[in-house]
Amino acid sequence: METAVGVEARARDLSIRPPRHIVTSGMPRDEVTIVSPVAEDATERLAPAPRVASLEGARVALIDNSKHNADRFLDTLATLLVRDHGVAKIERYRKVSASVPTPPEVLSRLLEASDAAVHGVAD
Repeated sequence: METAVGVEARARDLSIRPPRHIVTSGMPRDEVTIVSPVAEDATERLAPAPRVASLEGARVALIDNSKHNADRFLDTLATLLVRDHGVAKIERYRKVSASVPTPPEVLSRLLEASDAAVHGVAD
């Protein structure tokens, strides 16, 4: 039977050695490399898009990110834009998934055919 002191000594001895499946060739045994899983914060500063002078007669693109209730939010927004602000045309696009960006060709088409765009995010 092993004593408590013996167990502690064995645990201490094991804790300083890497498991057998980890390759350590080329690394000094007394060196540890720590790798951060955090993404680099490299954001590009963009100026806000130019604002339309008036929504009267404007064409507005609505992009639904497909999260829960985004469609309800954008339905209400479309009604208000047409009824209260005189928007002439609403064009809709619903993304396949919230985690997938709007395809560049769809975004280009929407922006070329519209005076303003709203990307609806909901939950």
